[in-house]
Amino acid sequence: MTNLTAQETFAPVIAKLHGLGDNPVAKTLLAGLDHEVYPEPKGTMKAWMAAHHGNEVHTIQVDDHNGNVWTPLGRMVDASKASSVRLGESTRDYKGMRVMSASSDLLIVSDDWHTIAYIAK
Repeated sequence: MTNLTAQETFAPVIAKLHGLGDNPVAKTLLAGLDHEVYPEPKGTMKAWMAAHHGNEVHTIQVDDHNGNVWTPLGRMVDASKASSVRLGESTRDYKGMRVMSASSDLLIVSDDWHTIAYIAK
């Protein structure tokens, strides 16, 4: 699974979320992904996280090598460090992250291993 578009990467996740019907978490995640028109990338992950410092985000992380999906919800953004962001108990370095799509409430980034969507809550 290499060089996939955001739509191709998240299509299985979106289909699975649709299958959950009225599940409120699924609805929240779909609201951020389902009808998103992926604009040209703009800005950086660092700038997006700084703009959401102190807010909660939902995350959908897809392993581009094996398709595994990790979906931690409601993590607090701590963008106080220069080279990384703290999301709950996890840290993500900015180095190597490429912005695929960015809007006020959705950031999709990728590196050589993952494609990750951050959805502002």
